Amino acid sequence: MLESIKNLWYSNTGYNFFFIVGGIILIWWNLYIFKSRKEWNYKTPRDFVRFIIGIILFVYGVASIF
Repeated sequence: MLESIKNLWYSNTGYNFFFIVGGIILIWWNLYIFKSRKEWNYKTPRDFVRFIIGIILFVYGVASIF
């Protein structure tokens, strides 16, 4: 079991899965914050940067599969 997880992680698919899941989590986190706050705090661009990083991670993960 542990060996198969290790093989998945060291293979290309493991990295792609990590990028896709990381991007989805960051994008979802931002949408959740946006919904609860009703506005993004543009004085500190942390939310915006996190959203952009999430999109980049997701797109990179999906693009490197194909």
